[in-house]
Amino acid sequence: MADEIIEELWRVKDEMAREHGYDIDRLAAYFRRLGREREAREARAATGGNESESVDGKQAEEGGPAPEIFWQPSRSRGASEEG
Repeated sequence: MADEIIEELWRVKDEMAREHGYDIDRLAAYFRRLGREREAREARAATGGNESESVDGKQAEEGGPAPEIFWQPSRSRGASEEG
């Protein structure tokens, strides 16, 4: 079972890399855009509004499936944790 999960993760990783031309900058831009789109959806949901908001100069899609985010960088990268 664990091997199947690892194989699926590697398959998804390889597919995403291929879709972005194996370019880390393009992949990072993709994840940033997904984050902005998610934040816009969450803001609309929090206010109860159905108006579409602009994301990167384009209208956010309404009613479509939410994009999956497989990885999100830590906001505290490099910062020491205080306990």
